[in-house]
Amino acid sequence: MNSKAQLTVEQQRLNEAMVVANTENLKIASEHIQTLLEEFPLFFQGWMELGRMQRRRGKRKLALQSFESARKIAPAHPIAAVES
Repeated sequence: MNSKAQLTVEQQRLNEAMVVANTENLKIASEHIQTLLEEFPLFFQGWMELGRMQRRRGKRKLALQSFESARKIAPAHPIAAVES
């Protein structure tokens, strides 16, 4: 499978998790993203969204770990530097 097709799958599954997050069920949405990241561990946007959800849930240490994972994937990305 090429990276463009993977991105489509990753993005679709992230979008599904974000729909759950919009219902304010951040715990379940976080679990969806964690499952996604097990399959696609280099998915920068997934790590960023997971960190944001963890931060909203008051899970600061986990959020920082997620942001750090994103920063390792894309160290020059301006959003990763700000969120970490």
